[in-house]
This record gives sequence, structure tokens and C-alpha cells, in this order.
Amino acid sequence: GTHCNSLQHIAYLGVHWRRGALIYMLIATIAADKKPIDLELLEEGLRQLDQMIATRSTRMTADLDGAEGADSVRDMIAAGILSDTHLLAVVYCGEMCYWALES
Repeated sequence: GTHCNSLQHIAYLGVHWRRGALIYMLIATIAADKKPIDLELLEEGLRQLDQMIATRSTRMTADLDGAEGADSVRDMIAAGILSDTHLLAVVYCGEMCYWALES
């Protein structure tokens, strides 16, 4: 039922976060060593983090119209930033995009 569905979302979020964050850390190490970056690996990291961000975003933004609260918080939720981990995923994506452009 509902609890099982919620647990699936949490597991899905965790798996994509861990995969994306591990790939980010690997690429960060490669970039720091000034070695060539594997763009396919970088794209996979971006995909994983994008999936992580999208996991709960669609459910949360559907109810946003009637929600009360500060506009800045509503804007963050609308952008898919639901926690500090989501924000860190956005930062990781930005840095990986920078590395891709630099390669």
C-alpha cells in the first residue's frame, strides 16, 4: 500500500544519490589530478543525480499551488530542491557540467 510505495521512493532516492555522488567523487579526483575525464561516466553521474532529484519532485510540486509559506521555500521546492541533499545534488551537477565543458 502507501507505506510500501513510500519506501520504494526512499530506496530509489538513496540508490540514485549514492551512485551519482560516488561518480561525482571519482570525477572530482580525476579532475584534481588533471587527468582526462571520461564523458560517458560524467553523463551517467548526471543521469543518476537527475533521477534522484526527480524522484520526489513531481509529487511535491503537484501540491505546491495551494501551499502556504515563504516564496523562497516555494521556489526551491518548485525547482526540485527538497532537502540539503537535493541542493548538494544540484551543486554536483553544476560542477560536473563545468568539467564537461572544460574537457
